[in-house]
Amino acid sequence: LLAQPACSLYRWLFSLLHSTSPSPSLCWTAAHTGSLAPECLANDYVDRMASSAQHSAGVLASAPLATFAMDDFTVVAPDYGFIECNLSSFIISRLEHAYASHVSFRPAKALTLALYDRHLLPDFPYTRASSSYSAVVQLYARSSQLDTAQVRHRRFHDTPPWCHFGCDVFESMHHIFALCPAFMAIHRAHNMQLCDETSSLLEGKTTDSIKEVFDRAAQRLFSDDAGLWPQY
Repeated sequence: LLAQPACSLYRWLFSLLHSTSPSPSLCWTAAHTGSLAPECLANDYVDRMASSAQHSAGVLASAPLATFAMDDFTVVAPDYGFIECNLSSFIISRLEHAYASHVSFRPAKALTLALYDRHLLPDFPYTRASSSYSAVVQLYARSSQLDTAQVRHRRFHDTPPWCHFGCDVFESMHHIFALCPAFMAIHRAHNMQLCDETSSLLEGKTTDSIKEVFDRAAQRLFSDDAGLWPQY
């Protein structure tokens, strides 16, 4: 806060400047120099008139009185100057900008797929999740809100970022779902189950070449392959 109603005062002076005909020209002049230049002499004259204004009624030209009340204090921000809009809206917008600019906010660091890939995104897996728990985990993961050690360390600083299962790496979502040895047995079991079910569903219903393509896709479904799963 500044104890000067500068914002309102500037608006009043701006109104005077544009309501006077002809409009006066403004120029900067060094004050109290003793120079005999016309600008300096005019500045000294204005100073004397201002100092004796209370005793020179009728001599000074009149100016329209301000028709508004100036604030005792004016809200000011270092990067924006005086805040004339709704203060609540301004604070909310700055908080939103600070949150979106933070290093832990994932969307600020990811390119929009539409910039380089015009294909429609596939349906989110949680639309066909077999349990509500699976759907919730997928929703949290896609919004970068899954409670991994790395996320908690960045946002709350209440835990080390290392993997809880003893790995010498940060506990990121990618590490937990794709790389952590603690879950490799689960990966292999589900991969074998998927391959068996795929083979049984395709048995006798298609050609061997097409069946081979689906079998290879099923085998790689749980693989950590950036070429197979780009940005998805």
